[in-house]
Amino acid sequence: MQILRSRISSRWRVPVVALAAGLAMLGAQWSAGYPGRGFVSLAILGAFAAALVLFSGRSGTVEVMRDPAWTSAQRCSICARRRLPPSS
Repeated sequence: MQILRSRISSRWRVPVVALAAGLAMLGAQWSAGYPGRGFVSLAILGAFAAALVLFSGRSGTVEVMRDPAWTSAQRCSICARRRLPPSS
């Protein structure tokens, strides 16, 4: 059960941090007198967070962006499921 709980929380960890960074950028750029640039930064980081959530189960690349600390055993298990040779 602990593995499932940590997997669920890890699903939202990077998107929430991306949105928090977008809000921080908005605040910093707004205080510098550039609110338009702040909203652009928030939109870019919000799109990144949305892509992580929407494409999480479909793309191995998104899985690595979400959790870059994958072990080689996890990569090899993905290769075995897809019947691909493991990369060295």
